[in-house]
Amino acid sequence: MDADNSPPNAFLIMGTYSVIDGRRLLEALEESSVEFEVEFHDGAGDITPFQSYTGGRFGQAAQITIHVAPTDKENAERIHADLFGDCLPNYGSSFFSQSNPTDVPEEPV
Repeated sequence: MDADNSPPNAFLIMGTYSVIDGRRLLEALEESSVEFEVEFHDGAGDITPFQSYTGGRFGQAAQITIHVAPTDKENAERIHADLFGDCLPNYGSSFFSQSNPTDVPEEPV
């Protein structure tokens, strides 16, 4: 198998998710043949000696960061909306379109 020679920023960061939400999203992306990359962070390098002595904190700090190919951006956005509804996109993400809150029409009182 050849090594991947693509630049590291070729994929767009979709966001960082809990393991449960990340799994749901990854399954849906795979089902739709969306090209993605995953980083898993278990938090093990961030624990204090006391936490290590008491069993660590795996599970509380475990997260999945998902990156999506730019060509699959629209499909990935649709999948995210289908799974998570109107909730805010992942907070550190530059993947989702940003809207100006002042553009939201006021609701009648």
